[in-house]
Amino acid sequence: MSDANTTTLDTESRGGLFVVAVVFLSLAFLVTLGIQFAWSRFGPVPSARNLAAVSSEQIVQPKPDLSPDQVVELQLKGLGESNPAPGIMQCFAFASPENKQSTGPLTRFAMMMERPPYDVFLHRHLLLVGKPAITGEEATVMVTLLDEHDEIRVFHFHLTKQHGEAIEGCWMTDAVYPLQQITTPAVGQEPTVWRAPQHDGTRCGWWAHYG
Repeated sequence: MSDANTTTLDTESRGGLFVVAVVFLSLAFLVTLGIQFAWSRFGPVPSARNLAAVSSEQIVQPKPDLSPDQVVELQLKGLGESNPAPGIMQCFAFASPENKQSTGPLTRFAMMMERPPYDVFLHRHLLLVGKPAITGEEATVMVTLLDEHDEIRVFHFHLTKQHGEAIEGCWMTDAVYPLQQITTPAVGQEPTVWRAPQHDGTRCGWWAHYG
């Protein structure tokens, strides 16, 4: 075989190896991106990974003397902090046993809190907890907040009085429903007063917003 043919074969071999290497690296890059996306979308969120560092002494446990609105205030208080892990644990502490069965365990609950529609509780600017409407052993509390996009969000908290050795007579949250989202007026408009939705004729509170 001539030197020219040998040189041509060597060049073609190197070219083929180069193509294989490029294809392999491209596939590896795409697989890496896929893994990163799946981890960011479905893997533990930062606050979920920080739960183990929270001391149980930081968490207020259900008590019979806490009213429904006080329970909701405790659930939401720590969610707006830079590290929401303690707030998420506090929120979970006041979830009823039935609620925990559907939203737990705690790590799954934390992941739920960092995704729509509940992630707004972690990034709110203002928060208003309404007066509770109590009927027997059931209560509803309306929560109105201003999110990071200056839009008003309204949530319905449904609570029930629990029965059991450790939680007898304690108000705990069964479910939270997003009700509506209101776009605030443009800058320069006259002051507008927003009223949180009423439940059984009970006023939940007033909130003046200036454009």
